[in-house]
Amino acid sequence: MDDCQTNAHKTPVKEPISHEVMDALDGLVKAAATLACRTTDKLHPICRTAIPSGDSKEEEEIRREYPPLFDDMRVRLEGIEDSIAIMNDLLDRAEV
Repeated sequence: MDDCQTNAHKTPVKEPISHEVMDALDGLVKAAATLACRTTDKLHPICRTAIPSGDSKEEEEIRREYPPLFDDMRVRLEGIEDSIAIMNDLLDRAEV
């Protein structure tokens, strides 16, 4: 049988659903970061000065070990949480 005929009948390989989920999370991370930057640019002129929280990243809690895919998801979700925290802080400090 000819190789061209054999290849013509193969079904295309689908990407795993995890790729779709990770792409969606990447899009959310970028959107949240962009929104946090825009919010900062708009609200900074009318915000009180931030008071240092005293929280240190060195005092991070012990993190549970996740499989690689779920650890990647956790990192992206933490990025979204950080962006939301920035926007909440700005809104709390806004003098409107």
